[in-house]
Amino acid sequence: MVRKLKDEATMAKGAAELTRYFARSAINKWVVVHTKAEAVDPDNNGRNAARIRAESVPVTWDGGTMARLSWLYFPASNAPAADSVKVGSEIAVYGQVRRCEIVVEQGALRFDFDLWKAKMENP
Repeated sequence: MVRKLKDEATMAKGAAELTRYFARSAINKWVVVHTKAEAVDPDNNGRNAARIRAESVPVTWDGGTMARLSWLYFPASNAPAADSVKVGSEIAVYGQVRRCEIVVEQGALRFDFDLWKAKMENP
């Protein structure tokens, strides 16, 4: 699967295969993510009480790299207190994997990873 990501002709197929693998092995699993806060939204328009964008460090794999987009979504019961998390803060967040997929956009790969039901491990 990973080899297919390196070839533009098979990139989409490799991404789809990896996404199916992640659906079986990662979705709905509970994990702890250690990252830096890249963006902090204390109110996510009613869908969640708050969200934090994890640092967009590229994913490196077998001689390649891809962009990464990760959001951590907090319900009202677990939302960090207003102004308690600043951009650039190192955080540890426990949550359930909601999205884990490889996306192909304009010939480039991106790893999308989200947690929901999140809770700060070190407020």
